[in-house]
Amino acid sequence: MNEKGTDVNGRGNWGKIWGLKAAEAEEKEEEAKKVLSEAGVLTKRKAKSEVEKQAGKVSKYKQ
Repeated sequence: MNEKGTDVNGRGNWGKIWGLKAAEAEEKEEEAKKVLSEAGVLTKRKAKSEVEKQAGKVSKYKQ
């Protein structure tokens, strides 16, 4: 028995709810990437300089 106003094969409001949650999560992810890139965390230049710093160091386990 179907309730009045519901779609037989539809997901009801859940499709809309999860769609909105996915859109919000995507927006937050974009903002986080923007903040990280502004801080220099995601740039290749920063990563390369870290690799160059670590290249000269010898691990204490290899001594």
